[in-house]
Amino acid sequence: MSKSLEPEQLLAALDERMREARGLLGDLQRAVKQVRAVAPQLVESSINEAVAQGLEELGVVMKAQMEKCVNHVSREFDKIEQVFLGTVKPGKPSIRELAAMNETYERLKAWVESGGENT
Repeated sequence: MSKSLEPEQLLAALDERMREARGLLGDLQRAVKQVRAVAPQLVESSINEAVAQGLEELGVVMKAQMEKCVNHVSREFDKIEQVFLGTVKPGKPSIRELAAMNETYERLKAWVESGGENT
């Protein structure tokens, strides 16, 4: 047995469904508003966390690289010091000794050019 609904009953059922749909639409609109209000804060928080983590990792890498560079520069200065002091190649004069020899040579040359007179 099939029961047929009267038009008034159909309209009443349709009205009820429309009220339910409007209520659900209102709920959905409120939920969208809440998400729109919270989303920027969540995104900003996520970005801030990611940036903070990235900066922390960068700091660790930068510190290691700076330490490596400082050690390299220190080694190079040590080499320059050894060359200056003459400890790199024993038996060869240091830069300081070469400078003194050059000064002596220049004085001797000037003395010879002046005819051996005291200057």
